[in-house]
Amino acid sequence: KKEDGPEKWTKIRAERPRWTAILDRADKAVAAETHSSLSQAVRDGVINANPRVLKELPELKHVVRIFTSSTFTDTKMERNMMMRDVYPYLSLLCKKIGVSFEVVDMRWGVRESTGDSHGTSDLCMKELHKCLKLSLGPAFVTFLADKYGYRPFPAKIQSSRLDKMWPALKKAELAAAQSVDAALATTLAPIAESAKTISEMWENMNSEQRTACLEKEIFLVPVWYRLDQNSAGGKEYVLMNIPYLMPDYRSPVSAVSRAASGKWWRMFEVMQKELRGAAIESFDKNNHEEWHFVKSFIISVTHEEVMNGILENPNRNTQSFCFRRNIKGIDEIEDKYAGRLRLFRDLLGNDLDKEAVGLLDDLKMKEVTEKLDKARIFDTNTVPEKQYMFCADRDDWEEREAEDSLQERKDFCDHFCDVISNSIVDAYEKNKETKALPPVIAEIAEHMRFQILKTSTYQSRPEIENQVLSYITTPLPEIAAPVKEEDDEEDGDEEEEEEEEEGDEEEEDDDDDDDENTEKQPILVLSAPSGAGKSSLMAKCAELAKASNKKSVVVARYIGVTPKSVSLKALLVDLHHQIHSIYAIEEDVAGLESNPEEGTGKNDEGEELADIAIAETAVVDENEEGEEDEEGDEEDEEEDEEEEEEEEE
Repeated sequence: KKEDGPEKWTKIRAERPRWTAILDRADKAVAAETHSSLSQAVRDGVINANPRVLKELPELKHVVRIFTSSTFTDTKMERNMMMRDVYPYLSLLCKKIGVSFEVVDMRWGVRESTGDSHGTSDLCMKELHKCLKLSLGPAFVTFLADKYGYRPFPAKIQSSRLDKMWPALKKAELAAAQSVDAALATTLAPIAESAKTISEMWENMNSEQRTACLEKEIFLVPVWYRLDQNSAGGKEYVLMNIPYLMPDYRSPVSAVSRAASGKWWRMFEVMQKELRGAAIESFDKNNHEEWHFVKSFIISVTHEEVMNGILENPNRNTQSFCFRRNIKGIDEIEDKYAGRLRLFRDLLGNDLDKEAVGLLDDLKMKEVTEKLDKARIFDTNTVPEKQYMFCADRDDWEEREAEDSLQERKDFCDHFCDVISNSIVDAYEKNKETKALPPVIAEIAEHMRFQILKTSTYQSRPEIENQVLSYITTPLPEIAAPVKEEDDEEDGDEEEEEEEEEGDEEEEDDDDDDDENTEKQPILVLSAPSGAGKSSLMAKCAELAKASNKKSVVVARYIGVTPKSVSLKALLVDLHHQIHSIYAIEEDVAGLESNPEEGTGKNDEGEELADIAIAETAVVDENEEGEEDEEGDEEDEEEDEEEEEEEEE
């Protein structure tokens, strides 16, 4: 209730005057006229699915997808408030400009299995790069406060590099073993000295020695890192899944799992220290490539995110923002709050981690400042440390101070929302060329890009490819078109009467013809379970189809890649547009436009799209209808219309 107390936020953000103005600005941006400057050659190239023209097109983006980077424990309040108040507003804003809104917050959605296999950091970087690739406008926002954060070591290391660290690791491991169990250390010493690599150390130990090392928490690097000789990138050491070596880590009994978790984190800290020291000792600080590898043992996950989102991102000054917060007097807080200091600072035991403090200062005040435009960096230096750090989670704090702290966070949320919402509208307005693309061009281009992406990682399947190629290149059996004799002017009236009587019979004949045609023109269907690689195979098949005959027409769609490809009706209408454009059929097809999100099946006039499709795609030879009687009455006109409808059907 304290979070909702002050009067300033009695209404949702979209109803407050300051924020309705930005929504109005978005409406005006959408209403503004735009014109595409695409040449006819580029248009024709896209219509005919020529991938070489894609470089001439602006890349279409249908989503604002923002990766939020920060340490978790010290920014929890801000993140929660933005989730409740800011993100719903940004979602509404994006809806107005026709894109979706997504936030990547790594506090949620990470499976236990991902953490158990040490894949959380890789998952973060994949999601971050996905945001940088897909997002319209802002894609990365970092909140740098007073905590540097979690510093893991790599879960996968090239065998040549880790084995180069083995002499330094061996020394550290033997010293640690001697202090824990001198007798066991004496037994393992000759094995370690004779082993030239970490894998040799593991192989030369017997099962009892391996078990003893895990129980005594010594020689942990050979125990936890195993050599994978089948890795796609060459031989590498892989950090073992935690429950594999410690089944109790996921025990349903909480006391047992807590004990196993405590044991793992003790071993983690030992390996962290040994690997970091060995990396620094074994590689040249002046060699850029080697030192970049060493930094993977030193920097935090948050630092790595900032490297990818800002420092090494060529588009950082259009995609990224940095919010820096400095809590005044944080190092002089009262002793009674020392237990909570761990949530806001990096500690080693009960002492401040000075190395982490130095790394954070360099990141905040030097590295980010040198790379990112000043206009995209925002500082908050006036937050009172007592209210900010403690009042939100303490019932015994004075109400006045609680409201002061809450107001600080609300001001931050207002600032964040202002920056991001205006950035979104700015990106939309600057992206006029994308907005002006004809819908059919935009749709085809998206599927072409997806096809190129899929074929770039495709693993050849010659047997299936040959079947598809054979199907494509085999001429279809010719089907004789029904021959209709020309109407005789003298017998015109008599034929009209017969047509009316035989209408039902003709419909049955049409159905029979359809069945016959279907049998003579078989469809090749590729079927497989989900995840088997159908999309990649179909992308390759489309490529083969085009390569088999340069003059061939290939129309490819991948269901789910775009909003239009999700709706069956919108998909069919879009295919109609492309085929119409390929063959330059001079028809008015404006009525076929539909909104795939609404799914009403009607155009703006409320007419059924199915009826429009029939009426506007039928090609009727006027000579077959006979000459109209210029003096015909209304009855004759109605009969003519009925005849036309029958032929169209």
